[in-house]
Formats: sequence, structure tokens, C-alpha cells
Amino acid sequence: MVRMRMKPMLVKWISVFPALTGAITASAHEKPTTPCSLQEPSTGVAEVITADQSVQCYQNGKCSSLPIHPGDAVLVYRTENGWTCGYVSRWGVGAGPAWLPDGDLRAVQVDANPSLSAWLGTWTNGEDQIKITQSTTAGELDVSGSAEWHGRPGVVHTGAFKGHAEPSGNRLHVAEGTESYSCSVDLTLLGKFLQTSDNMNCGGANVRFGGLWRRASEEPAQNGPGNKRAPQRAAGSFPCLGARIRALCASE
Repeated sequence: MVRMRMKPMLVKWISVFPALTGAITASAHEKPTTPCSLQEPSTGVAEVITADQSVQCYQNGKCSSLPIHPGDAVLVYRTENGWTCGYVSRWGVGAGPAWLPDGDLRAVQVDANPSLSAWLGTWTNGEDQIKITQSTTAGELDVSGSAEWHGRPGVVHTGAFKGHAEPSGNRLHVAEGTESYSCSVDLTLLGKFLQTSDNMNCGGANVRFGGLWRRASEEPAQNGPGNKRAPQRAAGSFPCLGARIRALCASE
């Protein structure tokens, strides 16, 4: 485990959807028929405020509807004709690219230089957890995480990481070593959400610390039928963040 100090970095979130300070204007345009591609950089983050149906389209021209619920997190990529293309984290169900009606979303304010206390807490993504606490070293945070990937019945791969580092703006880089095979995780604080990605060296096959997380204390009480949180690492539910796995989302 090593302690790493990052150079200051200016983080800018430029919104392409119509309002960063209020509900986004609804639209009655026709539903999208093309895939929501996440190849370009994201432009902001939002949360769902109205229960509705999102649209997921594939390269073969077929589309399907998926339910969304208040509190679901959305990493925004672009808007077209009243619809927002984003990476949707549907709590207790899964995550992936989809189109959402603009009127169902509210932009989330992002502080580019949050206080240390803003990071603290237990963050969840399905059954996975990341815990962030105050370090005994001034200006630093202690970070640990655990995750699982569920394949066929009875097949479970696990992963974990632990380290400490000093944030740079709203970004934090935690590494367990300096070797190329050492686990490292990058975290970005986006208001009430936490975005993460790793170097794919933090556990068993298919185990990832990626996607959008929220504090356990702020999880929606209910997301459709049943309240049990489902693992978001189930086969076929890879997070679409990071260049090496974005292609999976564009080609489904």
C-alpha cells in the first residue's frame, strides 16, 4: 500500500441539458430508435424524479423499455429531441445505457472542491460497498471497498481494496502498490453520487469497482417489486465507464 498525492486538477462539468438548477423541461417527442452511445465524455449528472420508462436500443434496431424510479442516478452524455442519453444506475436492478425523458430528470449540483467531510460514509452499488473515513494523516482519507460478481448459480467472484490518499478537487486516486498488477481505484465525487473506475486488478474475474454509487443512508426505500438490492455485477451488467468496456454498451 502506498500513499499518493495528486496534483491539483480542475474539474469542469458542462451541462448540455437545459437546466442545472431545476427540473428539466418535459417533452412529448417520439421515442428514440438508435442506441444511446457512451463514447463521448459525459457532461453532467442527474437523478430521476419521476417513475417512468426508459428506452434501451440496440445495434440491430430493436428497442425495449425499462422502468426507472425516483432516486436513480444518471450520468448524462447528451440530449436529443427531448430525450437524454445516459448511463443509468437503477438501484437494486442494474446499470447501463438508456434514453430517458428530459422531464423525468433533475440535475445534481457538483462541487469541484468539496470538503473532506463530503466524502465520508458508506457508499453502495447493489450489494457492493465502499467505505470512506477520515485518515489519521491530515488532509487524507482512508478508503476500502468490497465487491462481488455473480455468474451462474453458485458462482461468485469477490474483490476488495484498501488504501489512503489526499483528494485533488473532487477526485481521489487510491492504489495498493506501485506494480503494474496492483489494484488502483479512481473516485469522483459528483454531489450526492460517487463515480468510480478501477484498473481491473482488484479481484476475481469480472469483479469491478465501477459505476455510480450512493450513500447507504440515502438509498431509495423501494424500487418496484420488492425492496431487496440485487447485485449489479450480474452477468451482462457491466458498468459502461472506462474506454475498455464502453464498446460493450454500444454494441448490445
